[in-house]
Amino acid sequence: MIGIATFLYIYGYKYICKAILTAKVMFMNNLNAPFPLLQSNKVKFISSFSFGFFVFVFLYIFQPFGINEVQFYKPLFIGGYALITFSCVAFSFFGLPLLFKNTFNPDKWTVKKAALYTSFIILIISVGNWYYTATIGQEVISLKHSFLKFIGITFSVGIFPTVIFLIFTEKTLRKVNESKAGNITKQIHTDLEIEEEKQENDIIPQIDFLADNNSIPLNQLNFLCIKSEGNYLEVFFFIDGKLNKSVIRYPLKKAFEQVNELNNIHHCHRSFIANFDQIEKVSGNARNYELHLRNLTFTIPVSRGFSKDLIAIYK
Repeated sequence: MIGIATFLYIYGYKYICKAILTAKVMFMNNLNAPFPLLQSNKVKFISSFSFGFFVFVFLYIFQPFGINEVQFYKPLFIGGYALITFSCVAFSFFGLPLLFKNTFNPDKWTVKKAALYTSFIILIISVGNWYYTATIGQEVISLKHSFLKFIGITFSVGIFPTVIFLIFTEKTLRKVNESKAGNITKQIHTDLEIEEEKQENDIIPQIDFLADNNSIPLNQLNFLCIKSEGNYLEVFFFIDGKLNKSVIRYPLKKAFEQVNELNNIHHCHRSFIANFDQIEKVSGNARNYELHLRNLTFTIPVSRGFSKDLIAIYK
């Protein structure tokens, strides 16, 4: 019985550790996921003003945290909190990206950075509110709140506009990328019509893709994409009107060196090489673009670093 109990304890301990490690990896992967970074100065200013305006309206209507006890200059006193909020948010939107250009790189902006950024904004607003209440506020309000309590107060008030702002940012950038994706798709169809007129007289580039002692005949008309899966590659291509897939053990970088001899082949994502002549349409969301290739059952993501190249190709 003791031996069985010991075995179950060790097995259970290993299982729990494995579960914790898996959860940690999943959490870190989510934190490192791409997240849109707001870049429009107009939207930044409107958002800063909206945060300040929301704080003023919220505090004036509900009068929480002892504000209901203020007898004189109440609108002016509440306006001080609104001004602090506006100033801190505007500084974070305009000043910090100028001071830390490498950190505020839209191509490297992630969920983790967005969370830290939001936390920093709330923190400096809390500092401003605490100092304002401890100095000027002493003339009109008798309540005293600790700094930690001010952080809690600022977070409780700021959580609503922050969530609305994040949803608005996501929606706005998604519309922008969807519009650009639509324009790219139109240009692709225009280019395709031109290419079809030329194909009759053109010589189609050919290449024998070599790996693992296998030779895969590829050309501009039958090659679709290469997908990296760990140490293996999945090569998708058409032969006699049927979709084929070959799985080989080969580095993606060396594979690109071979298929790059074909025209219009791009390493558009860390796990994908795609034949842009096979693009049927391009779709977009707030984070990136996705390629829809003809007769392919899955979409191909475009890395944020390659997004500008994609737009430049189909201007």
